[in-house]
Amino acid sequence: MDPILEQARKLAELLAADPRFIALRRLENEVLKDAGTRRLLEDYEKSRLSLDHKQRNFQPISPDEKHAHAEVTERVHAVPALLDLARAQADYAHMMDQVNRTIHELLKSGMASAADGSPPSE
Repeated sequence: MDPILEQARKLAELLAADPRFIALRRLENEVLKDAGTRRLLEDYEKSRLSLDHKQRNFQPISPDEKHAHAEVTERVHAVPALLDLARAQADYAHMMDQVNRTIHELLKSGMASAADGSPPSE
């Protein structure tokens, strides 16, 4: 197997065993099992995406749309499982951001070393 793919497989195994990933998957499964909570999350995402789309395209957002989004957001904040899921998503995203930054920084320092002919620093 390609050595890079082998390392990617090992990283995936480490990520899958990480408590942040485990918590995220557990909470996602809990939310998906509850039809009402799942629908509420879908409604929230649909509303959020609609507002984001309009903002990016400089389209007006009606007071009714703002009110509907505020209402669904309030309903989401009243469901502890969804708040826990949001925290778990943020924790996992932070971890993955750190992984990506680490890889990027190491590649950047390695590329700078390769450009001047010196060996990469460790």
